[in-house]
Amino acid sequence: MKKIIAMLIACLMVACLVPVFAAPAAAAEKVVFVGTGGEGDGSTPDKPLGSLLDAYTAIGDNDGTIVFVDMYASMEEHRVPEHKGHITMTSVYNGVDYKGGIWAISTAHLILGGTTTFENLTFELDNTWVIRCLFNKVTFGEGITVLGPVEIPKLYVIGGDQDEASACDTSKDIHLTFKSGTYLEVIGIARNKFPSDITGKVTIEVSGADTRIYKLAYGCRNLANSVNAKDALVILDGGVIDCWVASGDKRGTSGFTGDVEIVLTKNFDITKSFDGNGARINGEVFNGISGSSAFDAEVANTLLGTATLLVDPAISSVITSSDKIHANGFTTVKEFTYTGTIGSGKLEADAPVVTEPVVTEAPATEAPATEAPATEAPATDAPVVTTATPAEPEVTPSTGDASVMVVFAAAAVVAIAAVVVLKKREN
Repeated sequence: MKKIIAMLIACLMVACLVPVFAAPAAAAEKVVFVGTGGEGDGSTPDKPLGSLLDAYTAIGDNDGTIVFVDMYASMEEHRVPEHKGHITMTSVYNGVDYKGGIWAISTAHLILGGTTTFENLTFELDNTWVIRCLFNKVTFGEGITVLGPVEIPKLYVIGGDQDEASACDTSKDIHLTFKSGTYLEVIGIARNKFPSDITGKVTIEVSGADTRIYKLAYGCRNLANSVNAKDALVILDGGVIDCWVASGDKRGTSGFTGDVEIVLTKNFDITKSFDGNGARINGEVFNGISGSSAFDAEVANTLLGTATLLVDPAISSVITSSDKIHANGFTTVKEFTYTGTIGSGKLEADAPVVTEPVVTEAPATEAPATEAPATEAPATDAPVVTTATPAEPEVTPSTGDASVMVVFAAAAVVAIAAVVVLKKREN
């Protein structure tokens, strides 16, 4: 009996260790509410934090959502801390639209520190607002409204940085996605001045019927020096582009040592775009699209790789016959069907993942044990009892309940088997 009690205690100890070794559930996304003049802890809409920077501190390196409950006032420069998680800024949460956003007072800058998505927000500009992405993946999703005192609000988005103001990791890729909103300039790499070349890839994706970009440069704009880059990819899946700046302008330019690809999908209406003050090619203004032309004839073509225009077959005849295409600006013009997803940076959809069905074998049924004859002499030494441990089913990483049940079941089997064997021994 003592042996039986000892075995049961051991099994219970194993069972008690289950919560310690069970796989922890994924941490919940942190949600923080922010409002102008807020004095709360950000945990609820009626207790908002009053500082955007405090919201980042509360989220830390986790994925998180910052919900603006009103028009948050942003003055001068907001430099958010570096973060590893994906931050989403919005005014819509849990089915409630707080109709909030960011009010950029005077000339303001927002300097980002990691992967960021803006969606369902109003940007109200008193003058100029510059969003500097610092080589992070940044998405302007659905529901972006931009307001300002002038017809074209002065909102600049820079994939890299400007004015040597930040220490950037220039080996990272630049990835900008626009699904709504109005922007004065979208600049792939840098503006005004930038200290070094970059080795990452520049990707700009545009979609949405209401997206409008007045000046689009996959390279640099208004640069006081020249910067070399590797590759660039621009996907136009919608929206309106007024002026195609391409790789640079007359103050400076971007030299691309790799290849540049421009993709026009079936959703892009070229008749609505490129009607602004376009690039100067051979001294003449060209209101259209080109692979490598600079903004002004004073700057030489610095594309060292190839420039390819990929056009969906459904619009190929319209595109190639349009006077908005500068054919000499591309190495190759060819048909291509875009099947990717805007924001992925890929031209083709990923192959579907085939999941093999999990085959669970029925547990083996052991034959009932046959008791030894009563006349059998007891063994002198206690035999070593070996109990086969049943195979555990595959545990899904995202849940801990299944693993707990498996371990409890295994402990129960071991305990029952031990009791049966020892009881036989005593008989």
